[in-house]
Amino acid sequence: MPFDHARKLAWSREPAQTLLTDFDCHSKLLSLYLFDSLPRDGEVLAETSNSDKYQKPHPSVWITKHPKARIVGLALGHDARTHDLKPYQQIIINAAKWTSGK
Repeated sequence: MPFDHARKLAWSREPAQTLLTDFDCHSKLLSLYLFDSLPRDGEVLAETSNSDKYQKPHPSVWITKHPKARIVGLALGHDARTHDLKPYQQIIINAAKWTSGK
């Protein structure tokens, strides 16, 4: 399902500052998974614009709070062509840095 852009939420605090740095939230990525069931300790950092079908936004980047781990959830990248796009690659790089503590 194509979508036009993600809206940045929680941009002013960590971990959003690290995870969303240099991520172009207005890029047209090819697809995303529709994800509506966040983990109990999940916090949405970015979401899509309203979908045509459901008329509501969907989480696209979130974290799950855990005392011993850093967990990032992404709903981006359903279509393999997305993997070649710079915005997708940037969010993967940012997530790897944040989860590793670097």
